[in-house]
Order: sequence, then structure tokens, then C-alpha cells
Amino acid sequence: MDTFLAHGLLNWPLWALIGIWLVTLHLTVVAVSLYLHRDQTHRAVRLHPVVRHFCRGWIWLTTATETREWVAVHRRHHSVVDHEGDPHSPRMFGLRTVLFGGVGLYRRAAGDPETLRIYGQGTPDDWLERRIYAGPGNIVGILLLMGLEVVLFGPLGLTLWAFQMMGIPILAAGVVNGLGHAVGYRNYDTPDLSHNILPWGVVCGGEELHNNHHAFPGSARFSQRYGEFDIGWMYLRVLSFLGLAEIERLAPADPKSVSLQDLVGYRAHLMSRYLKEVLRPTWRNVRRDGFRPSRRSRRLFWLSPKLLSESVADCATLESILDSQPALRTVYEFRVRLWHVWDSGAHTAERLENLREWLRQARTSGVRQLEYFSERVYQLVEQMSIEIVAQPTGG
Repeated sequence: MDTFLAHGLLNWPLWALIGIWLVTLHLTVVAVSLYLHRDQTHRAVRLHPVVRHFCRGWIWLTTATETREWVAVHRRHHSVVDHEGDPHSPRMFGLRTVLFGGVGLYRRAAGDPETLRIYGQGTPDDWLERRIYAGPGNIVGILLLMGLEVVLFGPLGLTLWAFQMMGIPILAAGVVNGLGHAVGYRNYDTPDLSHNILPWGVVCGGEELHNNHHAFPGSARFSQRYGEFDIGWMYLRVLSFLGLAEIERLAPADPKSVSLQDLVGYRAHLMSRYLKEVLRPTWRNVRRDGFRPSRRSRRLFWLSPKLLSESVADCATLESILDSQPALRTVYEFRVRLWHVWDSGAHTAERLENLREWLRQARTSGVRQLEYFSERVYQLVEQMSIEIVAQPTGG
């Protein structure tokens, strides 16, 4: 009896418990990414019912998370990302608050009936969800896990359980929602503060590639560039090979091989190219000529104009540096206009004509980098064989 109280049924060494923690944490992270995020929230993949039920049960055991709540909060995040109403934006609440209080922000948003009503549509509503996984019953899972691990491993089982409970709040609520909107690198000029934390998405199941995800929310694959790795996508490929998953949507290829029918995807690629081929070279040129802006001015120039517009003081600061550098003003204003090309027409044909007009004007802008860029893209657009479908496209 004394041995049982001290060690439980299994007298396993500490290193074995650490291994169990790492494996179970990774399984939880992958279940959240593949089921809650890619399958339920964005419909980028259709998991087999067996896989879905396993993920639902495992998430119930290890996180006490309700599918409808998680989906609703994340969809709301995408609808107003980094603006008023975003449930967990570091820009709105501060990075420290999201890092250390992300669970509280999530619970507040999940407790809003309007958020659940508007954004929680299409999630499971079967007997298991109503009777076990949702409502008061959802806490039973983590209590069962705690009891099982205490029986198996004694007092160390309680420590193991505590570390398992901290995993998702730290990695998802803190790292992805916090650091993913504050630090790292950006492949795409999205109208938010999303960053790729690392090019190798392993610890958080691929969610580290957060900027890629915000550029293409409906893509089942988060890795986009050479050298990036999304372990969640690797698992999806395996499941697809086994007939346990159907890939519904992927981010479009590079603009050199994509049809302009997919204007949303093309916008993300085109804005990325504009950033690298126009903004950065022009910025380097004016710096080479002796322009020395303050750190705040540099931050504002590279910030998405959609975020800048809410601050009068920031707008005034940006205007001062644009007034002093005509080339910067030109490429900055064309950047703003290029983003709005996709918002100014209801149909594909209108958007395409707006893009062509932007390119015609950019080719005579007087800024060498912008003229070279627009000439290359103009030739690309004119060479494409496009079937224009006169119907609204999702934006």
C-alpha cells in the first residue's frame, strides 16, 4: 500500500513521465491544429469521422475545450484581426496581457452569446457534444485524466497532469496568439500584425507559420516558402494517403503559375512581391542618400496602412517623412491603392480591370523600382489566359 501511494501502479522513472508529457502534449497540439483549426474553423480539410471523434475525445480529456467555443473565438479573431473586437490581439490588449492572460481573454470571448451565435455555426451538435463534450460535462474529461494518472503514477501523476494542463494555454493562447502577432518574419504584407515565429512549425503543430496562415486562412498547408516546414501538413498528407482525410483547399501557387481567378490568393502573393521588389529597394536608396528616420518612423512606414489609419498622431508622423521623401510617398501610396484594388470591384472582371489600370499608372510613376515591377507584372497579366466569371468572389 505504501508503494502504491508513493508511486502508483506503475513505478516509472522520471524520464519516462517526461516522455509521456511530451508525447501527449504534442498529440494535443496536433489535434487542436488539425481538427479545431484546419477542419472545423476554416474547412480547409475534411477529416474522417474516426479521426474527428478521436480528436474530440482527446481534446476533451486534455483541455476541456468545446469545439463551438474555440471555432467561434478564432473566426471572430480573423474577422477583425488586430482591430477593435479582436478577442486576443496584442495590439489591443498588449503583448504581456496576451502572453500571460490569454486564457482569460479566450474565456471572456467564449462566454459572449453573440460571438457563439454569429461565428459558431456548423460545429458538431450531436449527443456526445450536448451531453459530454460541451457544457458542465466538459470538465469531466480533465478530471478523469487526472484520476487515471494519479492511480498510475502516484503523486508524480498529479504533476504530470498539471504540466499537461499548462501546455495549450502557453503554446496556443500565449505563443501563437501573442508572439505570432509581435515577433518573427513576414512573407506576406497582410493588413495585420501576424508574423511567422519560426520557419519550422513543429512545437505548435505548424501554427508557428502564423503570417502564412493569415495570408491564406483557408489553406490546409501553412508552409509556403522553401525551407519552411509544417508538421501538421505532414500529418495531413499521411492521413490523406490512408484515406482518413480529404484536402479541400490549399494556398495558390506563385503568381507565375496561378490564374487570376483566385484574386485573394494572388493579392497576397502580389503584395509580398511589392514589398520585396519595390518598398525595400526604394527604402534602401533613400537611406543610402542620407535619409535617417527615427525608429518610430520606420515602424510606421512598414506597418499596414489599415492599422495606421486609427491613430492621428501616427498618421502625422508618417506624413512628415513622406513629405521629405517623394519617392517613398509614391511607393507608399501605390501600395495602399494596390491593396484596395481587390475591394473596389464586386466581380472578377472589375477587379482585373482595376489591376490593369493600377499597372498602367505605376509604369509611369517616375520611381525606377516601381516601374520595373509594374512592367513585369503587366506582362504577366497580359500573357495569362483567363476565363472571366462575372460573379462575386469571396474576399
